Amino acid sequence: MKRSYWVRSLLCTVLVLVSVFSLIGCTAKPEEVSSPGEPDESSELVATEKMTADVVVIGAGGAGSSAAVTAAEAGAEVILLDKNAQPGGTTAMGGGLFGADSALMKERGEKPVDTDALFQDWMKEMVWKADANLVRKYLDLSHTTVDWLLDRGFDLEKVDPVQQTHTTYHGYHKYNNNSPSETVGYFKKMLAGFEEQGGQVLYETPAKGLIMDSEGAVLGVLAEKKDGTTIEISAKSVIIATGGFVADEAWVAETLDGVFVASAGLLSNTGDGIKMAWDAGAAKRGEDVHLLHVTKVPGDLSSFEDTAWLANTSLAYLPITPWVNASGVRFANEDLIYDRALTTNAVVAQGNFIYTILSQAMVDTLEEKGAAAVGMNENVAMGPIAEVAPMNSPWTNLNAMLEELINQDVVFKGDSFEELAENAGMDPGKLASTMAKYNADAKAGKDAIFGKRKEHMVALEEGPYYAVKVIPTNLCTLGGIRVNEDLQVVKNDPNNYEPIPNLYAAGADAGGLYSSHYVLLEGGAQGWAYNSGRLAGASAVANALGKEIDLFEK
Repeated sequence: MKRSYWVRSLLCTVLVLVSVFSLIGCTAKPEEVSSPGEPDESSELVATEKMTADVVVIGAGGAGSSAAVTAAEAGAEVILLDKNAQPGGTTAMGGGLFGADSALMKERGEKPVDTDALFQDWMKEMVWKADANLVRKYLDLSHTTVDWLLDRGFDLEKVDPVQQTHTTYHGYHKYNNNSPSETVGYFKKMLAGFEEQGGQVLYETPAKGLIMDSEGAVLGVLAEKKDGTTIEISAKSVIIATGGFVADEAWVAETLDGVFVASAGLLSNTGDGIKMAWDAGAAKRGEDVHLLHVTKVPGDLSSFEDTAWLANTSLAYLPITPWVNASGVRFANEDLIYDRALTTNAVVAQGNFIYTILSQAMVDTLEEKGAAAVGMNENVAMGPIAEVAPMNSPWTNLNAMLEELINQDVVFKGDSFEELAENAGMDPGKLASTMAKYNADAKAGKDAIFGKRKEHMVALEEGPYYAVKVIPTNLCTLGGIRVNEDLQVVKNDPNNYEPIPNLYAAGADAGGLYSSHYVLLEGGAQGWAYNSGRLAGASAVANALGKEIDLFEK
């Protein structure tokens, strides 16, 4: 059987007997090659090292590490690749995961989450455009995965929901630390056990392409070491878990109708695995789903090192200020701020940015006393940050920081709403009308348009006024490759989504868990990373060794 090598990369750099070309989907031909289409004869990549494994996993984040460990514990010879110098990926940047049951829940006297009810709510929220079998398997396996992680070196604590709107299902398990670097340490512990079982981890060794035969079956992976050495890894199963494409902001914008969203995820997450799968003929799914997760005020406040966060972060988390779009029209109930995903979705729906409007009196009170003195009656929490917008402590340097941001065209100021609109590029008539209605509703104690709680309807009386630009950010993307219920990557044929032999995907690369948006479940994406990794690892072992693994056996 002849082989062809499909490689998707920006620069295929090999120093030994290699011709280098920066082509998307370049085809490597070390010997006589048979491949579909008409490949460019000049695009060649020659392997200089050869390795073999039962399973190769591309990506050492939550999904990839879980897949590798699952496969190794089942007796497979496993090689785990990552382009970074350490494991964890985007998963290590999160606060915790959803688990339906755990020893920690039992210690607190909590009953397991009703995953039958959660399944129905999930599918209803996704209007049944999600893959029901994937959702079901994820939720069923989530009864065991927290304990599985605890047994492999993770330190977790069961906590009440951090975001106030996520109270229906109480399965949030927080990493017992306040630093992503400590979570990386958990991954290192788990992978130390993986290596003791014979698994190999190759850091700073990005995959460059999939090895395929003339029939379209995946036979392994081409990777490149830090020193430029190319490795040809022959494998019976390959799992793609490269963390999505959040760092490719232009690609993200294409999937969001052109709206620019700043990446808050890993700079290394550029969609490598998704591109490889597509080059291999995989179907697409969920490319437009994102974990739009945090809003912020842009601008450089490095000269205010100790207090910059009060302007860059806290100002974006005030439910007591009205939000308006670039035209000057209010568009949402600002109490959405108690759910980061809802907030960021609402901002993205308006375009590249929105404005939060404050009066000088509000700014002065925040600087002197904190948000409670302005009228905010409930704290906003975010992950390890217990109080995002300080309630009863001064927002030191706020006036000075706003003046600095005015110089950067991030904040605009005006003595009247009309002047404020002129300076910020809004429609003066629309902003004046918006604020007249908002102030009238605030004085009446009722938000007649969007229903914000009356306590947070604070009138903006005398000027001057500030318009503070707020932008959306994206923690990670949530799809791209279509998989079936066994995490097998399937061919791009809607008449029959037949699996591509020997190829699997998990985590943020695998689409199907959502419709067009992230689920309203705290820790949902993190839980999917670990659970989908375990599922993919089990499927890959069944394919490679003919050995079935029952992850659901208690």
